[in-house]
Amino acid sequence: MTQLLPLFVMVGAVAFGVVAMMELVKGRGIARKHWFGFLLLIPFPCMLAVHEWMGMSDALMAAAEPGERPAQNYNLVMVGVFYAGVAGYVFQTWKLASESRGWLAVKHLVLAAYWAPFLL
Repeated sequence: MTQLLPLFVMVGAVAFGVVAMMELVKGRGIARKHWFGFLLLIPFPCMLAVHEWMGMSDALMAAAEPGERPAQNYNLVMVGVFYAGVAGYVFQTWKLASESRGWLAVKHLVLAAYWAPFLL
């Protein structure tokens, strides 16, 4: 079961991202709430926690040894989920910027605080 966990997490994160982006494009309903942007940032820390728990390799584009290919694929999807989440967050923030300028500064500070630990 633990070998299937990364696959389930990858599929879940990508499915969540697809549904979230579809809501963002429509631009009505739940996507009009400021807290929706924060939901777009959640899949990456979940994937990172599973990555650490499973003790996967951190090698992203290095030549993979036999048995390391699933870890390499997981890392690649994890990077994609990170950048897609940040892009969706920024898109949603700027889409709602005309409604309330106060939230714009707060959400950019939250994004910087979110991004810093993962990149350092």
